[in-house]
Amino acid sequence: MTTDLATHIDEIRVIDTHEHLWREPKWLAEGPDDPLKMLFGSYVPSDLITAGIDPQALENLQKGDPDQLEQRWAAVEDVWQVIRFTGFGEAVGLLASHLLGMDTITAEGLRAA
Repeated sequence: MTTDLATHIDEIRVIDTHEHLWREPKWLAEGPDDPLKMLFGSYVPSDLITAGIDPQALENLQKGDPDQLEQRWAAVEDVWQVIRFTGFGEAVGLLASHLLGMDTITAEGLRAA
């Protein structure tokens, strides 16, 4: 039995606008200078911390030298395997796939990106 309340709720237009996306000019001017910084910004560091990431490895992941992608990735790859199927981890995987063409995040793929 459909009630007036149920009908009203079904007719409500809902738009989720909770996002932290930069507009393109800001992204181009101030965006990350390597794929690790792009992939592991936002909320995913919280999952990495919960999974026991070394604090220095997290710092290097987010702010490290773009010329040391392989070393930075090697320091967090094991922890990534622990969190990759969390909600935030899935988002990182989707970014890697859709934006960087990587089905699996690897040092070689990061360098190519």
